[in-house]
Amino acid sequence: MAARWAVAEAAAQRVLQDRLDDRSELTEPVVARTVLGATPSDHAVVLASSMPVRDVEWFSAPRRDHPVVLVNRGANGIDGVVSTAMGVAMSGRPVVALVGDLAFLHDLTAWVRPAGTGEPGCTVVVVDNGGGGIFSFLPQAGALAPETFAALFATPQAVDVAAAARGLGVATTEVSDAAHLAVLLGGSGDVPAAAHGLRVLVVRAPDHRANVRIHGELEAAVTEAVEHALSS
Repeated sequence: MAARWAVAEAAAQRVLQDRLDDRSELTEPVVARTVLGATPSDHAVVLASSMPVRDVEWFSAPRRDHPVVLVNRGANGIDGVVSTAMGVAMSGRPVVALVGDLAFLHDLTAWVRPAGTGEPGCTVVVVDNGGGGIFSFLPQAGALAPETFAALFATPQAVDVAAAARGLGVATTEVSDAAHLAVLLGGSGDVPAAAHGLRVLVVRAPDHRANVRIHGELEAAVTEAVEHALSS
């Protein structure tokens, strides 16, 4: 049985490597794979609930020297994630956090800090996809009128994530592609998060419908590859 699991895993990883590695388009699976793949091993990765934790579990490549991965669900799934990341960073271990736009906006007060104090090494990667993307995978996405679904579940916000971060005095970069993200996280010899203090990296992701389609295509391709590998 263990041998069959190994065959299935190898087949799945071949598909993900082919479809996600070296791609310029910043889809949510690409971002998740890049974050865990490019973060230095002496860092911690803090994941928000909903899509970030799922995407990292589904799409990351195996690493023997992977960073510590931490998840804090909070009372409602997304609150307090940035504060958690900063708390971990204050222990002395630099942090890369992966959050959605709603989780980021839910915890904006985490960035309010005394002037003149030292700043921990904490990089927050924000996937800005216009609200709660996970709900587009659920039945209500097809059962409700688009405007009703958006108001009740997706809840897109009018706040510009990058502008909000800059307004709070946080160094902010809008990421252009996956290679750019990897370099910023230290995966290509750039200065790691610890030397940057606090910073926000904003990724503009495809809309919710496109995200569902992308996930579906990956799932179908992995399923086909695994079934073929196990039947050979």
